[in-house]
Amino acid sequence: MASILVTFLALVAQAQTAPVIVIRAGHLFDSKSGKLLNNQVILLKEEKIIAVGAADAVQIPFDGFPSNFPLCFVLFFARKFVVWAV
Repeated sequence: MASILVTFLALVAQAQTAPVIVIRAGHLFDSKSGKLLNNQVILLKEEKIIAVGAADAVQIPFDGFPSNFPLCFVLFFARKFVVWAV
């Protein structure tokens, strides 16, 4: 009985964690280097950036919530993301 309770509590705790939002950006402006990068992925959790990089280099969580912007430019400006459709 105790093992069932522990398993249940673990599942409840897991269900209450914030989802990871996966932003797939066709183009991402890197303000530090001044370069425009193609095919990038941004991972957000609880309004914080946890990873940014090339789509083939960033490990995307299985339960991530996807947002695809393949033809758009994504800019990070004034602590907010701006999506610009061409």
